[in-house]
Amino acid sequence: MILAVTHLTKYQYSEPITDSVMKVRMQPRSDDQQRCLRFKLKVSPEAKLSSYENYLGNTIHTFDIPGAHDQ
Repeated sequence: MILAVTHLTKYQYSEPITDSVMKVRMQPRSDDQQRCLRFKLKVSPEAKLSSYENYLGNTIHTFDIPGAHDQ
């Protein structure tokens, strides 16, 4: 069975904020029971994405949005 999953998270602030630092823990892990064929993370406004694997083998994506923004 192949599943396609789409998820949207939107942060909207009542007043502009400056400098957001985010960690995203959404990427499914491949193991003996399942395989993640493709994973795509889109960020708006655009930001440089970095990722690392934690001690449990989960992928953590990080990014920051400098400057004023309201979402």
